[in-house]
Amino acid sequence: MQHADKLNQLQSEHDDQLAQLYAAETKARRHLHNKVMEMGGNIRVFCRVRPTSDVERTSAESAEVVTFRRDDPQVLELTLAEGPKHTFEFDYVFQ
Repeated sequence: MQHADKLNQLQSEHDDQLAQLYAAETKARRHLHNKVMEMGGNIRVFCRVRPTSDVERTSAESAEVVTFRRDDPQVLELTLAEGPKHTFEFDYVFQ
């Protein structure tokens, strides 16, 4: 019986140590996560491009001016008929 009591006591102490370590690691992770968010800026910018309407698709003046990059979902390219191509970066671009 004495060995079982000793074993239960050791197990309880071990569980307490693990709980303390877990609490410390959780606090450290939360602190590091907040630092990463600060470094990246607290403002997130998302972009959603609406689908073209039927009128826009049938119009002779309409052209595909927005290009989505498959390899980089954070970049949107705008190409006008007469002018340079403009590239915009967002936190995420929804198609």
